[in-house]
Amino acid sequence: MGKFVLLLLLALAGIYAYEHHFGEKTPPPRLAPEGTVFNLARTNAADDGVFVGIPAGSELKLIGRSEGNYNVEYRGVRFALPDTMVTRDLDAAEQIRAEAVRAAAQDPAAE
Repeated sequence: MGKFVLLLLLALAGIYAYEHHFGEKTPPPRLAPEGTVFNLARTNAADDGVFVGIPAGSELKLIGRSEGNYNVEYRGVRFALPDTMVTRDLDAAEQIRAEAVRAAAQDPAAE
């Protein structure tokens, strides 16, 4: 019985060591500082008669949150975006900006 327990412990230790050493590790996302978010898609906004087109991946100042929305500001224009349309993930924002630039280069009329 003692040998069985010892072999079991050694097997479990080996499995743990293998997974710890070779297991896939996902790095944590790089996040923007508190108070900063990025839009996931091109957005149009208006505030007091000022209309502005906001490219995808633009940095937005977070003003507050309410009812599933982020209240944000971009170049002095304040507006709300749904939670699903913003991110704090810096890598995602960089990728979104790069995709928008590629799309604009392929179809300049789309901008």
